[in-house]
Amino acid sequence: ECPRGNYCPAGVGYPMPCLSGTYQPLPRQDACLVCPAGFTCVSSANVSTSVVPAECPAGFFCPEGTGYHPESCPPGTFGPASRQSARVDCLPCPAGQHCELGLSWPGGNCSAGYYCGGGALSPRPTASN
Repeated sequence: ECPRGNYCPAGVGYPMPCLSGTYQPLPRQDACLVCPAGFTCVSSANVSTSVVPAECPAGFFCPEGTGYHPESCPPGTFGPASRQSARVDCLPCPAGQHCELGLSWPGGNCSAGYYCGGGALSPRPTASN
């Protein structure tokens, strides 16, 4: 028997777990499938999304084949939705607010006395950010 979340290549007498970034929802298969864009696929002793992919969380994006490490929306952007698949899905931080790494929503208003243009990285921007 070759259970779900595993694959059984020809000539190997035992099931092999799907690697990070792959999954297999069906039993008795000879290969795992590549994790689709917008999802993560990991396998460990405690968590198994090698059977069914998990949605990529808000604040991150997951290209095809994402395993343990979804990619954070970069500083100056935010990702309000789950299942984002590319960096272009992260939105620029609006003027007057700041966005650090991996946020699902802007981090808040800029500090009094500071001007934050769109894409601000901190509440007290300097000329370099």
